[in-house]
Amino acid sequence: KAFRRHYLPQFWQRFEGIETENANTHIQSEDELITDRGSVEEALAHGLQELSATVQRHEARVNELAAALSGNGMGFVSDREHPSSQFRTMLSALLVTTAPSTFAGLLQLYFSQRLQDFSHKFNNAAPGEAPQTNE
Repeated sequence: KAFRRHYLPQFWQRFEGIETENANTHIQSEDELITDRGSVEEALAHGLQELSATVQRHEARVNELAAALSGNGMGFVSDREHPSSQFRTMLSALLVTTAPSTFAGLLQLYFSQRLQDFSHKFNNAAPGEAPQTNE
C-alpha cells in the first residue's frame, strides 16, 4: 500500500508536462528532435532509475519477510508462491493500471525517435558496412 500511495504518484508526476504532441506526427527539424529526445530520454532514464532503486528496497524487505516466514516452517512450494514473485506481479499490475493516459504517447515518442535514429544511422552506413551505434 505504501508503494501505491506514496511512491507511484511521485513516479508518474515525473512525466507530467513532457510534450507528447509529436508522438503522432513527424518531427520537422533536427533541433526539435534533440530537444524532445532530451526531455523524453531524461525523464525515462531518471524515472526508471529511481523506480528500480525503490523496487529493490521494497523487494529486499519482502525477501527478509519471506526468510523469516520460511525460518518458522512456512516453506514455499514453488517460485510462484514466493512473496517476491507475488510482489513483482503486483508491481507490474500497479504500473500498468496507474499509468497516466499521456504515458502511452510518451513511450510512442521515445520509440519513434529511437527508430528514426536507427533508420538514419542505417541509411547513412556505407554499403556492406554495419551502422555505427553509440551503445
